[in-house]
Amino acid sequence: MTKLPRRTYDKAREERCQLTWPGKEKSALLANSPVAATLRPCREESVAFDDTGNLYIEGDNLDVLKLLRGTYLNRVKMIYIDPPYNTGKNYIYKNKFVARHTKNTETGGEFHTDWLNMMYPRLKLAKDFLTEDGVLVCAIDENEFPPLALLIREIFGEIRFEHSYVSVVHNPRGQQGLNFSYVNDYLIFVYPNDGRKYIADFPKEEVDSRNLRDSGSESDRADARSCFYPFVVKNGIIEKIGDVPEDGFHPKAANVPLAGGSVEVWPMTDGGDEKKWRFARQTVEGILSKLEVRMGKTSVQIIFNKEFGTMRSVWANARYDASEYGTKLLDKLFGGGASFTFPKSLWAVYDCVWAVTQSDKNAIVMDFFSGSATTAHAVMQLNAADNGKRKFIMVQLPENLEEAAEKASDSKTRKAVKSTIEFLDSIGKRHTICEIGKERIRRAGALIKQEKPMESQNLDMGFRVLKLDNVNTKDVQRAPED
Repeated sequence: MTKLPRRTYDKAREERCQLTWPGKEKSALLANSPVAATLRPCREESVAFDDTGNLYIEGDNLDVLKLLRGTYLNRVKMIYIDPPYNTGKNYIYKNKFVARHTKNTETGGEFHTDWLNMMYPRLKLAKDFLTEDGVLVCAIDENEFPPLALLIREIFGEIRFEHSYVSVVHNPRGQQGLNFSYVNDYLIFVYPNDGRKYIADFPKEEVDSRNLRDSGSESDRADARSCFYPFVVKNGIIEKIGDVPEDGFHPKAANVPLAGGSVEVWPMTDGGDEKKWRFARQTVEGILSKLEVRMGKTSVQIIFNKEFGTMRSVWANARYDASEYGTKLLDKLFGGGASFTFPKSLWAVYDCVWAVTQSDKNAIVMDFFSGSATTAHAVMQLNAADNGKRKFIMVQLPENLEEAAEKASDSKTRKAVKSTIEFLDSIGKRHTICEIGKERIRRAGALIKQEKPMESQNLDMGFRVLKLDNVNTKDVQRAPED
């Protein structure tokens, strides 16, 4: 009987929980490999080139991040990225000098591998940019949410990973899957160092456009009597919260006219049990600015303002609807000419930037999957709201839209891309995604100045355009005998 050799214990090969895939080691080396390129300024496409602190960079983000790392090492307060989703129909960045943006099909055998090889070196580089209290926010859908979560844990550490928030990306008007309608994206918050200490807590009140009347939540508390009170309204404005009545009192009508044209708006019964305001009086006093009055011909309603209400972990609010505040917002900016597929709601990004940078109004915010430049728009909008001096760095590959139209997986996307090309022709711009991003920043800045002329007088609405290019220095290395 042949005796089997004794198996030796190799600590280096100890089995452990880990994420691995073909090409991972090469992908990790890419983050530190040198790059023979430079960033060339483009004044003619910039806005206020000499005065602005904002950057818009065209080029492959892997090379751009390597070039920026020395200048912005530990200086960026927030990185927000919305990378290409791995749907099996989209195109992802390839880490080669050819075929930069190629289709990644589910039948290709490397469906998850290609996407991870694309993300790994970029996330490793991203870590170097963040300040001690910096935060990385990643938007992703369900296809790569589990691998991305593991990838983040490996690069940033287990305790640096925050539970994700869920953002409503569009209303379920139709069925995208075989059986279900997809309505959510995920936002993962990552704190490499001490960022968790400084991020603003998202308020916990649930908000939508419903009337405040509801029999649940705080109405069931021991001090529920304080949930029964009127609002005093005059000329469509809440004057005050009325007094809490004695036990057993109940008005005979929801809207009680008062002297001087005021109206008491009471929570009323709804064909049965007594209804009270959903929130206790002391809670509502803190959110009066987020309420609005809806005046009808015979009635008055007090509702949450759908744009400026607060949020919770599941952001079930029209504010985060990508159709309402993504697609339609771009239509407003571009006059309906530039259709962009699945843009993020401006407010979904805005609220992330606010949460991370509310204590640092001079923060630098980076997005190296810039797309339609929603992040730049959000930074400018927030600066206009709180007189901030935040700067943005946008990085985007100049993807050719004509090629994108040819490779589009469905007729709807193809039609949208062709509409964008027609718009770019109308303003004399190249057929690339970068031209859409830059034009959005120009128009968003102009719109903010128009809507908030006083607040935006001293704000930086400009940006410098830089383009990734080959270096023009010659290789002067010679052998000793030469």
